[in-house]
Amino acid sequence: MLTVLSITSAIFIIITIGFITVRRGVLAASSARGLGVFVVDYALPALLFKALAQHPMGQVISIDFFMAYALGSVSLLVLGVLFRCVIQRRGVQEAAILTMGITVSNSAFMGFPIAQQIFGETARANLAVYVSVENLVMLPVLITLAEVGNQSHARGILIVQTIIKRLL
Repeated sequence: MLTVLSITSAIFIIITIGFITVRRGVLAASSARGLGVFVVDYALPALLFKALAQHPMGQVISIDFFMAYALGSVSLLVLGVLFRCVIQRRGVQEAAILTMGITVSNSAFMGFPIAQQIFGETARANLAVYVSVENLVMLPVLITLAEVGNQSHARGILIVQTIIKRLL
C-alpha cells in the first residue's frame, strides 16, 4: 500500500499545486489553457521522439506488446459499448463517447509518470506503444461509432470523410 501511495502521491501533489495556483490567481485560467496546449502539442511529442530516438526500434515497438495492449483495449471497447447500449439503453453515439472514457486511458499524463517510477527508462519506450494503440486503433473506432450514431442516415463514405476531417 505504501508503494502505491509513494508512486501516486507525487502526481496528486502536482495536481493540487496546479489547482491552488489557478485558484489563487498566480496562473490565470487563460494561461493554463496555453500551458496545456504547450504540453500536448510540444512537450508530449518531444518526449515520444526522445523515447524513440534513444532505443533501438525493435525494443521500442514490440509486436507482441502492441497486440496484447490492442487486444485488451479493443475487448474493453466492445464490453463498454455493449454495456452502454444493451444494459443502460444508451444510443450508439453516447455509448461511444462514454466508452472513450474507459478505453482511451490517460497513459501520457497519469500512466506514464507512474510507469516511469515503477519501470524506469523502459516506460518511455512503452509509452510509444500505448499512444500508438490509442491514436491508431481506439480513437478512430470510437469516433466512427460516434459518427454512425450521430448520422444514422448518412452513407458510409460520408462518415469516413467526416472522421478524416475531424482527425486532421
